[in-house]
Amino acid sequence: MKCKISKRLKLFRDSIYRISVQHLVAALLILLITVSTLAITGISYTLSEQIISKKNSKYCIDILNEISTNIHTKLKEVDSLTTYICYNETVQSQINKMNHARGDSFLYEKKILEKELINMTVANESLKEMTIMTSSGQSAWISQPYPEFTSASPILDTLYSQQGSLCWITLDKEDTPTIIAGRTINDLGVQKIIGYFLVRFDDKLLTDILEQKEYFKDGSLCIVDGKGTILSSNQPGERGKMYPSFHLLTEATVSKKLDDSQEWLTSCIIPGSEWRLVSTIPNISYEKEIIWLRGCVIIIALAMIIVAIFISIAITRQLFLPLDKLCQMMKSVGKGDFNVSKPAYYQNDIGVLYDYFIDMVKEVRNLIQTTNQQQLLLQKTELNSLRMQINPHFIYNTLESIKWIAYMNDNKEIVIMVKALGDFMRSNISGPEFITIEKELENIHCYLTIQKFRYNDKLDVRIDIPPDLYHAKIPKLLIQPLIENSIVHGLEQKAGDGKIIIKGIREQEDVIIDIIDNGIGFSKLSLENLDLDFISPEDTRKNGGLGMKNVHQRIKMYYGESYGLSVTSEYGIRTCVRIRIPYQEL
Repeated sequence: MKCKISKRLKLFRDSIYRISVQHLVAALLILLITVSTLAITGISYTLSEQIISKKNSKYCIDILNEISTNIHTKLKEVDSLTTYICYNETVQSQINKMNHARGDSFLYEKKILEKELINMTVANESLKEMTIMTSSGQSAWISQPYPEFTSASPILDTLYSQQGSLCWITLDKEDTPTIIAGRTINDLGVQKIIGYFLVRFDDKLLTDILEQKEYFKDGSLCIVDGKGTILSSNQPGERGKMYPSFHLLTEATVSKKLDDSQEWLTSCIIPGSEWRLVSTIPNISYEKEIIWLRGCVIIIALAMIIVAIFISIAITRQLFLPLDKLCQMMKSVGKGDFNVSKPAYYQNDIGVLYDYFIDMVKEVRNLIQTTNQQQLLLQKTELNSLRMQINPHFIYNTLESIKWIAYMNDNKEIVIMVKALGDFMRSNISGPEFITIEKELENIHCYLTIQKFRYNDKLDVRIDIPPDLYHAKIPKLLIQPLIENSIVHGLEQKAGDGKIIIKGIREQEDVIIDIIDNGIGFSKLSLENLDLDFISPEDTRKNGGLGMKNVHQRIKMYYGESYGLSVTSEYGIRTCVRIRIPYQEL
């Protein structure tokens, strides 16, 4: 049984390997894109309702918070106005007079108080019928009094419990809730209750706010008090009824789907009150988006599958047309012998490609190795050539100086100068490629000894390198060409004494050496056009020695792109050439 299964699997495998690569790749591409598209479509179809439900929930909550903020603003206006009325000196004075007046005197004081209330509230549309009850049980009002507002009314106990804060009360008048705002009136002097204040809040202001939101036009948006009574609603006939799902409003913010009524419920508490802002919209309001999204996903998926089929066929056809030519090109390029053999079951054009690709890799590898070796030899040759380049201008001037001294005087200075020249040339023409900073300073001393004979006292050189850097390893002829450059191109063309400062410091893992001169410097344009990474034939004609560019390129060749020279200059004042190399001891 196992033998039969194994044979069938082998036959299936062999049949797969005999299929044209073009057809196999096209089939795989179509299968991959189709499966991926169907998977994405299925996931999108499943998650779309949840995503849109969350979006709808957040959107509803954001709108409710905005509306509740607007309502809270209106309630704060009432709070501010009633505070102003209750603590107004004229109002308090009249209330105190009414508490002690009787008969005609009381009526007189009452009219004055009512007139004052009218003047204080005439510009406010939110406050309607107003009543003030003194502590003696007498009342003054605007529009009409509240029959329930008597000295025995439980409303007084509610206002008293708030200790002067504004209290919102719902009164049922003819089965319609009336929103009342009230507070105690405390004497400003002794903080004793001298009266009580009630005002009817115009619920039309709330209704206007609720009706402005078009999002809830298909559902309801209402304000519910702490007992579940609807105080205001954007739907006519709802005011005064009990909200049917009030038992579900147990948290500060509620957003859920009501499975039994196919509605979406959202609620939040209005700041500064015990009221809730509640909305219910039919599920169909947001399911329209889900249905539309599902339809779009299905259409896009089908379109992607159809497009994928055509693109896959076109791509594979174009991709495999040049395979025969590519195999012939690889056969002509492949010349080496190889030990790797191809798998026996590759019988199509991939097998041919496999054979000649191995040959090509071997030839390319050999070519790279040969090229690298030649490049290394070339770099060494260039370095040796750079090391052997000593400025002929310097040699000619030195010999001319020796001739002149010999001609004028038989002096020991000739011996000193010739010895310095010999030491300098002996040290730089032969020996290792790398020396210490201390050895480089000795070479510089020989060079400066010769140059001072030529420039007499016009050349002043100061070396400021700490002894702990003397054993740092640097390439030979690193500093001297830069000093020569400062003298020839900076100081020779400057009138007056020339000064050169050689400073060295260690900065973390690097060594920094500055060569500073007071020569003519670079102009702004010359400094901008200075390219240390490129040596042109013109540069070679101008300077046959190791100038700044050669030193810069040697440093990069030894240490990499992070190191090299940098130049700063002020025309006619100074030039500073900075060397940065890694710190290594020799």
